[in-house]
Amino acid sequence: MLRKGKGILVMIFVMFLMASCQQGPSASEQMYNHLEKAVELEKNFGEQQEQLVSLQNEEQALYEQILELPESEMAKIKKLSDEAVSILEQRKEIIQSEKESIDAAKEEFDNVDSVIEDLETEELQSKAKDLKKAMDTRYSAYEDLHKAYKEALKRDEKLYSMLKNEELKMEDLEAQIEKINKSYDQYKEARDAFNTATEDYNDLKMEFYEATDLNIEFEGNDQDAQSEEESADSEGKDKQDTEENNETNKENNKENQKNETEKSKDDAKSTEDPE
Repeated sequence: MLRKGKGILVMIFVMFLMASCQQGPSASEQMYNHLEKAVELEKNFGEQQEQLVSLQNEEQALYEQILELPESEMAKIKKLSDEAVSILEQRKEIIQSEKESIDAAKEEFDNVDSVIEDLETEELQSKAKDLKKAMDTRYSAYEDLHKAYKEALKRDEKLYSMLKNEELKMEDLEAQIEKINKSYDQYKEARDAFNTATEDYNDLKMEFYEATDLNIEFEGNDQDAQSEEESADSEGKDKQDTEENNETNKENNKENQKNETEKSKDDAKSTEDPE
């Protein structure tokens, strides 16, 4: 009878060990895994920002070359405009790839929904819910940013098409430049909103980690979601205010167009690093 009692105790102990092993990672650990996998999926986003800035600088140089050419060099203007459009196409591909990485990261992040209620304390649950709201706000801001960028590229492309037209009128060029400036103003607002949302999210994520018992060591920027870099043409193609009189000669009109369509990308070449 005594031996039978010992056997039951051993079985209970073994079952307890098995149950402990089957519990798996805690809710806090699961949150951490989802959050950091989302960061990993966004790394491509950060790399693409550098490519975008490089391409924008190339396009800026081409634009300035076009503005320096007289109408008699229309063949060269057309060639440079085509090269600029080719760069715009590359930028379109990059922002699409960028969006795919953001979408993948958001999809991974959304896995925390099934974990939040299992977190060990009410404080952690509250912080996790705040974190979820911050990510939703950030993703919505990115959607606005992506839309604004696409619209700006579309209007840039139309500008280069117009520059190849030998019969281009000053008022038409000015109207297009105005549309482009409006697009880049909207892009800048969307970019600032996205970067602010990113900073808020990163701050809340750090607060959440500090409230857990995971003892996470933060190393540089590795833990952070990515911000949108302030690109070289985020200010659009601003015109200088001039009081030039309209000339009937096409050559003089071309010179007036160059003076009134100077691109002000250089004012926005600094970049915002993710925290």
